[in-house]
Amino acid sequence: MESIDVLGLPIEEALKKFKTIGILPQIVETKPLRGQTTDGVARVVRQEHSHNQWRITICNVPDDYR
Repeated sequence: MESIDVLGLPIEEALKKFKTIGILPQIVETKPLRGQTTDGVARVVRQEHSHNQWRITICNVPDDYR
């Protein structure tokens, strides 16, 4: 299995990296407590590999550099 690191990347860039090696990860979205939505860019905040399945967790993160 090829190693891949997408932690901190915007979701679009992370999916492109996975696509180049032929992997479609499971995507889980997390939100702040109390249901408040955060404006920002959906970024990978966690990545896991287990039983030949990749799972990435994304969250909207404020992006001060845009």
